[in-house]
Amino acid sequence: MILRSPISSPQQSPRWCFILPPRQTCAVSVADPVFDAEVNVIGSLRVFEGARVGGARKVVFTSSGGTIYGEPDPSTLPVDESHPQRPVSPYGVAKKVGGDYLFAYGVLFWA
Repeated sequence: MILRSPISSPQQSPRWCFILPPRQTCAVSVADPVFDAEVNVIGSLRVFEGARVGGARKVVFTSSGGTIYGEPDPSTLPVDESHPQRPVSPYGVAKKVGGDYLFAYGVLFWA
């Protein structure tokens, strides 16, 4: 489902909001990076905004650990969350941006 506009007046106030990745292959994102951004970046932002407007207390955002870290040196495997995030696909970039937006929303609206 692609959300075309943010939810402005929700019927219920959720306590939790879960956002799961709608696109699951990097190859598809490489073939159509603009569509990937519309679905994964703008779609995530609309869910975050809907959660904020709806009064959600928590948002659970699932990312793709392998894609946000890019191609780390094999000597650094397994990577942890302190590893530099250098995605090498549009999907990885979208997931990183989604996490960055969620962090900002947490500071601005849910702190």
